[in-house]
Amino acid sequence: MRYSVHETRDNRYFKHGIQILGTMLEFHDVRRWFTETYGVGDDISRDEPLVNGHWAFFLKFQHYIVYVRDDDELAWFKLKYGQES
Repeated sequence: MRYSVHETRDNRYFKHGIQILGTMLEFHDVRRWFTETYGVGDDISRDEPLVNGHWAFFLKFQHYIVYVRDDDELAWFKLKYGQES
């Protein structure tokens, strides 16, 4: 699976953004893994308070991003899905 990682700016909740560069099915697989690992994540496109501090996601037509709190969550993600492509 292809993805890229960036550090978020001025975000008090999440340090890293992981953009899934593949298909919606790949994004769904990643989202399912995060749910099984950290619990249900928040859709940050809605203007609601965050419930899960470990991760959240953003979904827009062919634009799939998962946000993670810090380096620990990112390390577990890379262990599962390999290094950036």
